[in-house]
Amino acid sequence: MNRNHLAFSFAPPIQFLQTRPSPSTTTVREKSIALPIGRRHGYVRLTIITPHRRPISVRIPEAASLCSCFIQSQALKLVYIKRALSSWTGRASAALQEDMEMNSSADVLSSAYLAVEFVDSLLPQNPLQEPVKLVWNHMLQNYSKFQIATWGSLIVHELVYFLFCLPGFLFQFIPFMQRYKIQQDKPETWEKQWKCLKMLLFNHFFIQLPLICGTYYFTEFFNIPYDWESMPRWPYLLAQCFGCAVIEDTWHYFLHRALHHRRIYKYIHKVHHDFTAPFGMQAEYAHPLETVILGAGFFIGIMVFCNHMALLWAWVTIRLLETIDVHSGYDIPLNPLHLIPFYAGARFHDFHHMNFVGNYGSTFTWWDRLFNTDDQYHSYSQKQRLKKSQ
Repeated sequence: MNRNHLAFSFAPPIQFLQTRPSPSTTTVREKSIALPIGRRHGYVRLTIITPHRRPISVRIPEAASLCSCFIQSQALKLVYIKRALSSWTGRASAALQEDMEMNSSADVLSSAYLAVEFVDSLLPQNPLQEPVKLVWNHMLQNYSKFQIATWGSLIVHELVYFLFCLPGFLFQFIPFMQRYKIQQDKPETWEKQWKCLKMLLFNHFFIQLPLICGTYYFTEFFNIPYDWESMPRWPYLLAQCFGCAVIEDTWHYFLHRALHHRRIYKYIHKVHHDFTAPFGMQAEYAHPLETVILGAGFFIGIMVFCNHMALLWAWVTIRLLETIDVHSGYDIPLNPLHLIPFYAGARFHDFHHMNFVGNYGSTFTWWDRLFNTDDQYHSYSQKQRLKKSQ
């Protein structure tokens, strides 16, 4: 047998593919067939011909006799490959084992990719996926790309923003939650909240809406897809959002720190510091120019990572969740966001509003640690802990 081309001992090509019917995946039809396997650098390559005669290439580990692998295609979404390599001869298996030892470090990323895919296949099915798919396809059929990119993005932004602000707004009426308020001597007043809301609505509809209108032209220029079949799956969506967060946090740290310079602070950033005890709705309360300057970091991440309209909305959601959380004024226990390494959190950013210096990062703390702009915060936190222990 040629060591550079392993083939099944069956002829003609076999129909060995089996699938579990699932509402979250496209079922593989019975006529899907597999062609011979090629071997190179620690993995084998299997070509699958779909019912629509579309060839799809799959890479699976050499040593696998039972594995699961995802294939993204319009005709084939999920394939379970069962004992595809069981027909290999002992000589072929020995050759593969030899290559495995020689190329143990090869294709680490491919192996990691397959590991993520396999773990994902073991997770329970998302019961919301089919309803979301129906809604998404209904949206595509009834609205133009311009309407989706412009008005859809505006609706997502407004709904998500005020929905995430709602818990913090209700906390002020719940006595039990006041124990978690960071600055308990500075309650939210109706006057402050009304002042905040007026500025917020002005920024949303006169500053952010014109920027949102450019979303359609952005997606057209970069050929960003809208269709359901091109939508990235959740591991990649989360990874891309994390990348966007890293870029935005870097931009925010340096530009935010620059806005605190004594020569320009009073002209722009001072507006955001009207409230020394922040609350959730105040997250986007800022001078219009600051909205544009710091908001640019949001779009830089999109320009780098965006490969689907869904990513834009996912990143909007995650970014709003983070900024409302750090401005909430409440340090809630068991907050799942605190599981994120180097996450700043409400107490970290609350100190910035209370003292006007340091803690310039928006999401993460690493830039403040690197440049020692969190020294005063750590000194303050240590004093607070000593006071509580006495």
